Amino acid sequence: MGWSWGYVSTVVPEVEPAVRFFHEILGLPRLGEGEFTGLGAKGELLGLGSNARLAVLEPVSDGIAAERLRESRGGLCHLGIVLPSAAPAAKPTSSPLGPGSMLDPAATAGLTVELLHDEPAPPAAAEGRLFSELDHVAAVVADLKSAVEAFRSIGVSEDPATSWFRFPGLETRNAVLPASSGYLELNKAETAEGVFGSVAARLGAGIAGLTLSTEDMPEALERLRSAGVGVTDALPVVAENQAREQVEFGQSAVVSLKSSYGTRLFLFTPGANAPAYAPGGG
Repeated sequence: MGWSWGYVSTVVPEVEPAVRFFHEILGLPRLGEGEFTGLGAKGELLGLGSNARLAVLEPVSDGIAAERLRESRGGLCHLGIVLPSAAPAAKPTSSPLGPGSMLDPAATAGLTVELLHDEPAPPAAAEGRLFSELDHVAAVVADLKSAVEAFRSIGVSEDPATSWFRFPGLETRNAVLPASSGYLELNKAETAEGVFGSVAARLGAGIAGLTLSTEDMPEALERLRSAGVGVTDALPVVAENQAREQVEFGQSAVVSLKSSYGTRLFLFTPGANAPAYAPGGG
């Protein structure tokens, strides 16, 4: 088995209003509260389908979470993952998922990555949620090739068959790092505009968005809008492969940052060409 998700964190000024959005509107199950020492934060875990969790956090001391709130008014902050091999030496941490260690960002292309020492039990599925799973986490890095090499050095490798696509509409080029379910997508922004370019301009490297898969995009959009949530129309996700052939991956819509308390959320209905990684290598 390859590496797996533990959780993805997002930083907000106050936890409870943001948790109400994720729980009451998106239907994420509440999994418990606790402190996250590696980030200098406290908050609550919610289930993102059966393969990952979202940690909604507020700072309690001067640390990574407080710095993110100062730099960019919060938003997606860091990744907690489980590796099948021994973790590199790093700073000890703890969270509601147990002990871990925070890697030096120089070892992960500028991204903040926490290695969890124990494989957490899968989150329970929730009825009535708008999506089926965490499809992938999109991150921005300064240099794509060196970022891929950095992650390969800790045991996280790209899939050449689904990597090195260019997305003209997003003005990025990507590399796909499959997990046991879902994947981490590294992106190199080609301009300072748009979702990925703005993250690169502010932070140099960072998490740009969570992509949640939904089988019924029209229903998901209708339910969000009826709850007062700002969300774009769904548009095709079109990429160019290395032969400069156009490939359509599916359809995607974006939830407004105001509605999601600064957490960039993409809803995605995958097509036949989209990368797909499920338990057992599917």
